[in-house]
This record gives sequence, C-alpha cells and structure tokens, in this order.
Amino acid sequence: MLKQPSHAWQRLYKNTTALGFAQIINTAGNLLLVPLFLSYWPKEVYGEWMALSALVAYYATADMGMNMASGNALIKAYQRCEWEQYREIQASALLFYIGIACAVTAFATATCFLLPVTRWLGVVYIPRATAVLVMCLLASRIVWTMPAGQIWNIFRTTGNLSTSQWIANLQMLGVIGTTAAVLCLGGGVATLAVWTWCPLLACSLLAWLLVRRSHQDLLPRLRASSLRGVIALIRPSLLFGLMMVATAIRVNGPVILVAHALGGVAVAVLVTARALAYVATQISTILCWALWPELTRLDAVGDKTALRTAHSLLVAAYMAISITFVSALWFDGQGLIELWTRGHLSVQPWLVKSFLLYVLCQAPWMASSMLAGATNRHRKMAWCQLLAGVGGVVFVAVFLPRLKLVAVPLGLMAGEALACYHFVIADACTLADTPYRSFATRLWFTLAFVTTLTLTISAIAHRLPIVFVPLRMAVAGTVSLITATVGVWKLLLPKSERMLLAGRFMQYAPCWLANGIGQ
Repeated sequence: MLKQPSHAWQRLYKNTTALGFAQIINTAGNLLLVPLFLSYWPKEVYGEWMALSALVAYYATADMGMNMASGNALIKAYQRCEWEQYREIQASALLFYIGIACAVTAFATATCFLLPVTRWLGVVYIPRATAVLVMCLLASRIVWTMPAGQIWNIFRTTGNLSTSQWIANLQMLGVIGTTAAVLCLGGGVATLAVWTWCPLLACSLLAWLLVRRSHQDLLPRLRASSLRGVIALIRPSLLFGLMMVATAIRVNGPVILVAHALGGVAVAVLVTARALAYVATQISTILCWALWPELTRLDAVGDKTALRTAHSLLVAAYMAISITFVSALWFDGQGLIELWTRGHLSVQPWLVKSFLLYVLCQAPWMASSMLAGATNRHRKMAWCQLLAGVGGVVFVAVFLPRLKLVAVPLGLMAGEALACYHFVIADACTLADTPYRSFATRLWFTLAFVTTLTLTISAIAHRLPIVFVPLRMAVAGTVSLITATVGVWKLLLPKSERMLLAGRFMQYAPCWLANGIGQ
C-alpha cells in the first residue's frame, strides 16, 4: 500500500500542491497553445475548432454526476472500512460508465453524420467531412475518459487525492505536448483530434499498473456490480448531472450563440478574454478541490464545528484570490491579451472588465457550493445552477445583437444573481450551522469594500513608470494580494476562527515544509 498522509492538514498540503500544478499546467498550456494555434492555423479555422470543441463538450454531461456521487460514497465507505460496499459501489459505477460510453459513442457518430451540425454552427473553413470526423473523435475521447478515470480515482478514495491528480496532470501535459507537436509539424484539425487520444491511453495503462502494485485488492471487478448499487447512486448522481449540464450551458452555450451570430473570429476573441478572466477561478478552485475529500470525511463523522470553519476558510480564500486577480488584470488585461496573442486578436477593454466583474461576483457562491457537493446534499444547489445557466444564456441571446460580446459576461452574471447569490450561500450556511443573515451581510460588505480598496491601490501601482506589461501587472498583483488577504482576513472571518486558523497554520507549517522536502 502507498504511504498515506497521517493528518488532514498534510493531505491538504499534498492535494493543494498537485492541484496547483494542474492549474499551472493548464494556464501555461493556454499561454503556449493560443499563439501556436494562431501562428499555424488561420484564426477562422481556430475559431471553428473552438466552436466544434464547445459543442462536443456537452457530451461530458453524460457522466450524469456519477463520478462525484460515487466518489463521495467510496470515500465514506473506505473511511468506515466497509469493503463489500466499497467494491459494490466501485463496480456499479464502472459498469454504468462503460454502458454510457458505448451508447454515447454510437449516438455521437450517428448524429454527426446524419445531421447538418456544421451548417448550424456556421463552420465554413473546415470541410464538412473533416469537421464530422473531428467531432466524432473528440466526443468519443470525452466519454471514454470516464471509465478510465475510475482507475486512477481509486487513490482519491483512499485519502491520496494527490496521486490521482498527478496522473491527471500527466494526461494534461500529454495533451498539451501532443497539440504543440502536431501544430509545429503542420498537422491539421483531423490529425490533432486523432493524436490527442494517445495521452489518455498511456495514462490509463500507467494508473492500472500503479493501482495493481499498491492497491491490488481495490482494483475494479465488474462481477461485484449490482443493479441495486447503480440505483443507489442514481439519485445523487443525477443532481450532480444537473450541475454538469448547468456548467456546460454556462460555458459552451454562449460560444455557440456567438459562433452562429458573429462568426469564428468573435469566438476566438470571446474564448481568449474569458480564459484570461477565468485564471482567478481556476486558482481558487485548487483549494476547493483539495478540501473536498476532507469535507466528505468530516460529514461522515458529523464534525459540524470543523465544517463551519472549513466553509469560512473556503469563502475567504476564494474571495481573496478573486479580488487579487481582478485588481491585477483590471487595467492591463487588454494589453496582456494583445501581447499574449502577438497582436493577432484585439479585445475591447470592457469585455475583459465585464468578465472580471463576473468572476468576482461569482466567488462567494462558488466557494459555498463546495460544502453541499462534498456532502451529497446538493439538490437545491443543482437546481439553482441549472436555472442560472439557462437564464444566463437567455440573457446573452437577448442582448447579444445590441451589446455584442459584452452581453456574454453580463448575461451570465444576471442569471447567477437571480438564482445563486442568495440561495446557494444560504444552503451552505444551513449545512454548516452558520447564521445566514450575519454571514451574508459580512460577506457582501467585505467583497465590496475590499475590492474597492484593492482596485484603488492597484490603480496607483498601474501608474508607475513601468513599460513592460507583465512586470507592471506583477507589481499590481503583489500589492493587490497583500491588500485583499489582509482585508478579507480582518473583515470576513470572526476573531475566533482567525485565531483557530492561525494556530493551525503555525502548528503545521513546518510539517508541510518538511513533508514537501521529503517528497
């Protein structure tokens, strides 16, 4: 067996490190691949590739939330040493995934060949036959990742999320490296779609070998599956499935609308501006996913006090990170995109600022949503997110002709304001036994006050005589980080929680450092 971390804070350190590298890889990949795409492919072809990718990404919702629902159940079964139940849940989830992957592959292939999908998307620069092949390959890779992921997620259920994440990191690196190699060698869209299968196959084999060596008794066995096990997972998984549908609608719906109404170049501009703003969300999500297994374990043992502290920590950290990045990018976001794309794309300043405002207002409820998700009590949150996604896309469709691309962040923000800002946070407070009214008042006041203060200080840093944009942003980001961290720490967290978190950090920080050096 692999050596397990002896304490939750040590696990949190290792999980955060692995997830942090995932975000670094993802961010570095975007920074590398966008200019590569625009250098080797016409921007119209790149925009249509992104539109095709956005469409097939909806097939990820075929997971129906089974991964998160079964993951929570497996963590609890492992924590309680219920091995028979563990194997039944694991095998039932794997059987479900294999069936879904086969069905979706057949369905995607049939619809791509029989329906005029490319015409609906406005794809004209990529030949129809090539576009159909690309959609089939991308869709099948998405759905077959689901059963493959059940193998390396075994480590996550045993308290070793970091190993599961490092395997996923290798797959991500493989996709980025393969994409860069294909582009540099002059490959087209079909060639790229074929070769991106290789990292998935290689990482699946690696995960199977690692599990066989360290957790052979936990390798999936389909004979342990049962209809009862599948049915028991259906209800929580369907609610997670609603959340995935909501995310797909929110992320890919506007891309499809823009592709149809404004063309491939507008899609490239939209995706690039959104990617820059979403850096804050991606980094904040590191802490959320690192804490997820620990939240599940705390719920299994009924520790409400620790859940309440974890919720406050999540919201505070998420807000501080979001405020920092919004302030750092507010004045130089447009210039950074032009530098990033080597002048191939020109973005309106208010498009970047609107996305940054959207990400900022999203921070409190996104952090709070993790509590319901990790404890399988996410019914209200799932419906809120679905309503927000559908409402947001409707707002985008209504205002797109008049506001153009700025309609996307503003429309999505309006949908979330109606469905999530109040209800998701209130639900999390109920789960953590936190008084909602006082918490919400403190939260929104902190967000408004600290953001205003941080933007003011960032504006002063922006006026410094520094010509190089990344260096100027680094200076603004440093002062923004200090201001946001101190402001959120003092205004959002009660004194009792500040003292508790400070004590825990001082107690375990040397252990974290020693553990990191030892690894």
